[in-house]
Amino acid sequence: MRKPTLRDVAQRAYCSVSAASNILHGRANLYSAELVQRVLQAAQELGYSPARALRVPTAQRTHTLALVLDWHHPPPTRNPFAHHVLDGILTTLEPRGYSLKLVMTSALN
Repeated sequence: MRKPTLRDVAQRAYCSVSAASNILHGRANLYSAELVQRVLQAAQELGYSPARALRVPTAQRTHTLALVLDWHHPPPTRNPFAHHVLDGILTTLEPRGYSLKLVMTSALN
């Protein structure tokens, strides 16, 4: 008999693989309590345990996301729409403990 996979857990819990992964890796706060319960119950029933080799210790996470902007577009400091987009991104990331790094590509890339 094969070991249960994350996909098996997601199918049993009637959710996406990414939702099951997030819940099983400590990001349950992003989902409803009912979904979290279904995923945890499915994992327990199937005997699912994440592969140790695939786990990344929390200490190695930077909690930083990069937003790469193409050099063909004006920098966000000169684009009023970009201000709103960046505000939305920061409003979502900050409460979750993430920071944002802006990267502008150059014409040489």
